[in-house]
Parts: sequence; structure tokens; C-alpha cells
Amino acid sequence: MAGSAVPAILLAQGGGHDHVLDIGVNFGPLALRVALLVAIPVVAGFALLRGFLAEPDRRGIAAVIACAGGAVVLELMLSGGLALPVRVVPLLLALPAAALYVALSRDPRFAPAVGWARRCAPWVFWPLGVLAAAQFAQAWLAGGGTDRTETLLHTGVVLALVAMAWFAVSRPRRAGTGIGVQLGAVALAMALIVGAGQATVLRDADSVPDVASLVPQK
Repeated sequence: MAGSAVPAILLAQGGGHDHVLDIGVNFGPLALRVALLVAIPVVAGFALLRGFLAEPDRRGIAAVIACAGGAVVLELMLSGGLALPVRVVPLLLALPAAALYVALSRDPRFAPAVGWARRCAPWVFWPLGVLAAAQFAQAWLAGGGTDRTETLLHTGVVLALVAMAWFAVSRPRRAGTGIGVQLGAVALAMALIVGAGQATVLRDADSVPDVASLVPQK
């Protein structure tokens, strides 16, 4: 029955009115939202805890980047639109993929390029992080209605996730600007959690397929 609406179930009759429990079980969108709400805390938690733990290995970094990239895809599928030009979307998908390659690459032929990418990772993180923060700030401070706020929040979440993918690639403990990168990632991680949570709450309850409602049958 996945992906289709379950027929209404008759609950009671009497008093001249019938009541039915109308349950939509479109498991597709629901599963995507659950996966998104799992991936985002993983990415944000990595940024919050990285300064207190040993440097993760190659596979751990790759897992975080994969979560960030997957969450970007889920956001693009569920957000309904971003406050960005459409031509930017392929770049938002390509950047996490490039970060994943940098994290996993062991080919000696590309070792110089991979090392250069790791050194430049903070300079990819910072512009994306600033853009994400600007989207969150507009959503929280500028107003403009629920629809615009939700769009800005989703945009901020996507940009923050891409930035986090490149933060994972970077080596803040080795770079001269490592403390700044670490603090910036922590601040962005907190904004990411709040922004993603608010964007979920702002979603109209009528559009959530797993909500059961008691509807009077005329």
C-alpha cells in the first residue's frame, strides 16, 4: 500500500453523522523527511564535536560528507523551491560529490590535487557558510510571510550542508586559521539545526501525508 492513500476507515455512526478516520500514508515523502531529520543532526553533531574528539579517519569523514550530500538531495526534493537561481543547483550537488572524492581518493596520481583541495577547503567552507548565515538571518529577522521564511530556511539549510561537507574535508587542527574554521562550523551547525527544525514546523499540516484527522462525513 506504500505510496497510495489507504481507504477511509469507518469509526462510528450515530446522531445523523458518520465519522471516518482519513489516514494518508504516502510513505515516500514521509520516509524522505525522516531520513533528512536523521542526516542533519549527524552532520551538525560532527561539527560540534570535532574539536573535542580525535581526528576522524577517512571512512568517518566520508560518512559525514555522504550524509551532507544526501541531505542536500532530500532538501531539493522536499523544499519546493530555493531562493537561488536554478543554474546553481548542479553546483550544489557537485560540491559534496567533489568533497567525497577528496576524502576517499588514494590514487597517487591525484595526490597533489587532493592535497591542494584539502588546503583550500576552508576557503570553500567560508563563502558557503556566510551565504547560509545570510539566508537564516533574512528568514529570522526580515519577515516577509510564512512561504518566504520557509524558502529562505530551506535555502540556508542546503548551503549550510554543502559548507559542512567541505568543513569535513578540511583539517582545522593543521591550518593556521583552524580555530576560526572550527568556531565558524560550530555556529553554522547550531543555525543548521534550528533552521531545519523551524522549516519542518512551518510546513502546512495539510501537506503532511502521515497526519490522521477525524473528518465528519456528510
